[in-house]
Amino acid sequence: MLKYAVLALLMPLAAQCVPMFFVTKPNFCSASVEIAGDTLLTINWEAPEMDEDGKTNGQAYTLSITPSGSSRGRNRRKAKGSDRQITVLKANKKGVGKGQILYTSPEDGGKLDICVLNKGASQRAPVMFGFNVIVGHDKSYYEEEASDKHLSRLQVNIMKVKDEIEDIIREADYMKNVEKGFHEHSLSMHAASHWWPMIQTLVLLLTGATTIMHMISFFNKRVF
Repeated sequence: MLKYAVLALLMPLAAQCVPMFFVTKPNFCSASVEIAGDTLLTINWEAPEMDEDGKTNGQAYTLSITPSGSSRGRNRRKAKGSDRQITVLKANKKGVGKGQILYTSPEDGGKLDICVLNKGASQRAPVMFGFNVIVGHDKSYYEEEASDKHLSRLQVNIMKVKDEIEDIIREADYMKNVEKGFHEHSLSMHAASHWWPMIQTLVLLLTGATTIMHMISFFNKRVF
């Protein structure tokens, strides 16, 4: 019973933890997520080695979020340069390397590449960094809203549920479009599969006929 009680106490703390990793090159793309369009992402980051000036060994940190484009079958498009967000990371008021970034995905949604840039990072001198990605607002946002607007717990819960429903609807619409693109791709492959065996058969017949004609010509020359 004691073991389960300890786990129950640690689970909320684990959910708030930011996973850490080592940045081993100047442009380190550490995560890739696929998200629906017009969806808010909250990125909580930590840099334990960052000093008060926002640097490690004299080099600043930059976090880039780059969409690779839409994945809607025939409606695929390349990501626009304006969809990319580059943020120079700074230490907070306490001089600690910790902060939060808000990003809204492009209208068509798709894959996002999240990269950490630090010119001083290398295999010999790795830099510790960490972040997590949350769809929508995190807990601190609702706490601030409740404090600023004097909302009751019920009102805050209603706000959370409303935001979650909107995220679910956007995700469902995005997956519907992805499924539509996959269906269109399957239909085009099915249509191509009807013609491809016929083309192969015609090539085989032409090759056979040409070979036979050459053999007949060859033997006719040898006989006569």
